[in-house]
Amino acid sequence: VDEAIKAIDNKLSSRSNQMPDACCEKDKQMIKSCMLNTTSIDQCCPTFRAMIGVNCNCYNYAQDLDNQALIVIESFCDVPNPCNKKAQVM
Repeated sequence: VDEAIKAIDNKLSSRSNQMPDACCEKDKQMIKSCMLNTTSIDQCCPTFRAMIGVNCNCYNYAQDLDNQALIVIESFCDVPNPCNKKAQVM
């Protein structure tokens, strides 16, 4: 699991340098699938951290999709709100 998280983090780092504000359709589908169609939140925590936890647009997408589920995900998977991080930097 740790290797998968590292691989996702590395992929995300390279992706965030290219398009930091975009939440592509593929990411949206993965977020939607994990939020609405999974029986085990543990399996999706790396996805949530890599997409929702670093991309404000993906975070907002997840929030619009199911705000209650996002609240649980933030707590259970330790996913930060990247939109707040940008506000703190300014």
